[in-house]
Order: sequence, then C-alpha cells, then structure tokens
Amino acid sequence: MKTQQGLALSLLLAGGLGAGVYAGSVSATTISQCPNIGYSSGCAILFTFGANGGISTTTNNAASPYDGSDDVLVGVLNNSGGTVNSITLTGSGNGGGLFAFDNDGLQGYTGAPVGPYSYPTGYSPTGYEGPGTYFSNITTTTVSNDTGMVNFLNGLADNSSLYFSLESSPNGLTITPSGGGGSSAVPEPSSLGLLGLGLALLGFVWRKRKPEAGMPDSRA
Repeated sequence: MKTQQGLALSLLLAGGLGAGVYAGSVSATTISQCPNIGYSSGCAILFTFGANGGISTTTNNAASPYDGSDDVLVGVLNNSGGTVNSITLTGSGNGGGLFAFDNDGLQGYTGAPVGPYSYPTGYSPTGYEGPGTYFSNITTTTVSNDTGMVNFLNGLADNSSLYFSLESSPNGLTITPSGGGGSSAVPEPSSLGLLGLGLALLGFVWRKRKPEAGMPDSRA
C-alpha cells in the first residue's frame, strides 16, 4: 500500500509540474540544502532562482514533515547571477496559513545555537527561521496568516542556499522574489496547483505514521 501511495504521489507531482514555465521535478533523494531535522530527512521543497528570473520548484516525496504531522522544511537556492533579498509566499496548507505559526518551528527540533541565527534589531523570532532567514509582512489574503515575506539576512548571494520552515505543507503557492536575477515574475498559481495537492497528500500519509521512539511528540 505504501508503494502505491508513493507511486501515485510521484506521478501526480511529475504530471503537474512539467507543464508550466516554472517547471519543477520530483526528487527521489534528499535535497541537500536542508539538514536532517526531527522526522525529516531534508527539504520537502526547494525553490531555485534561475538566471532568467524564473523560479523552479523541486520536491522530495521522501521527506516527511519534520514535526511528524505537517510542518515542512523549505530550501532556497540562488542561481540567478545576482543577490536575492527576499521571497514572498502566499498559500494555505493542511493546518491553515503557511505563516500561522504555532510554536513547533524547526528550532525546537535542533536546539539551535544563538550564533547562526541573527536577526534585525527589534525582531521577535518565531522559531521557524533557519540560519540567515527571518520573516516579515505576515498578512491575511484568504485565510489567516497565509502571506508572508521570507527575508535573507544580508541577501542570498549567487550560488548560495538557505533554509527555513513553514507551518504546513502548501496546497498552493504564489511566489514573488525580490532582488537579483532582474525579474519579479510571479509563477501562475495553476502551474503549482498539483504540487500543492501532492504535498497535501504527502502530509496526510505521514500523519498516519506512528512517531518513532525517542523522537519529539507530534503536535496535537
């Protein structure tokens, strides 16, 4: 049964992401831009900024939510030829808005040291930040806290990557980059629709799994 679920998810994602300008791919191995955190073997999603201003999306259908429920690790890779300052995401997921944080961010699973996590003066950390990232402009578009900006401290240089976490596996995304690559193009939500549906299915499958002994308890 697990084999059939994995095959169905792979076909769903491959079919949905091959049709648009912002094409993506399904990865059968760990996306290296994220470390192993909690229950996750790495990034569930990787956004790559290209030289033409486009953003490609790669998913890893083997990466479970790091909290054992629905929260995911997200990586960003800059191949644009310039510096990228931020990315704005709009979308909802299994538990509501992607930025509707409820205190089970990745830092709770890493015991992250203070050093790699630097923030602007006056910023209040959420626990969902990865090294060199912080959030701002969290607003409501269609559901609570479904829009927010992920900022890259001092900018994300060309050929560099960072990672962070989101509150839920996205079931749809609108993406807007800021700085670098010479473009602020927004991928059409329809080109990422099946990606989101596949990730929602992935979250559902992993919520059915019993947490392993010695790991943090899943969120209620």
